[in-house]
Amino acid sequence: MMHQNVDFGEDNLIGKVQPTGNTIYLDGICYKDEFIKSGKKCRFLWSEDKDYGYKIFTNNPPKNIPPNEETVRLVFSIQKLLFEGGYSPEPYEVIKCEDKLQEYFAIKMETIKGKVPMDGGVEWAERLKKYCRENKIFSQYLDPKTRNLDLGLDRNGKIHPGSTNCILSDKDNKIYLVDVDIRFRIG
Repeated sequence: MMHQNVDFGEDNLIGKVQPTGNTIYLDGICYKDEFIKSGKKCRFLWSEDKDYGYKIFTNNPPKNIPPNEETVRLVFSIQKLLFEGGYSPEPYEVIKCEDKLQEYFAIKMETIKGKVPMDGGVEWAERLKKYCRENKIFSQYLDPKTRNLDLGLDRNGKIHPGSTNCILSDKDNKIYLVDVDIRFRIG
């Protein structure tokens, strides 16, 4: 397993809020501004000149501690299955990161450059839900009757314009679920 040092700068890693002008260093490479995507449970680092990025799993609410290696490997497996179905970016490897305080795990993965789909992606979302049911992929924190994934959909089943869970790729004009996280389960 690859091992890398990480420095989160002024980011306290709680919630989605990234300090203004913050810089994150991963193995000596500087990421800042639009090259840091902040979520509740991770930070995604990417750059214009590379076709890969790093999803660093930082928090596991409500305790705000990073998930362990086993949990991140499960996310990797689920994302690999979704990639094989054509629904998610390709995950390459699990990486161990650490700062001065603790260790984190990251997934080195394909970067999808694009935008939120404007057509709503209803048909794509229905195909993805069917694929997830067939492969027993679900979210542990949602309605236990449906166990649907959080795709960032509105009440009409369309991808919400403010959501960053799904991206329409500039490269191949396909929609991808880019936010596969620790809530996902299989079985």
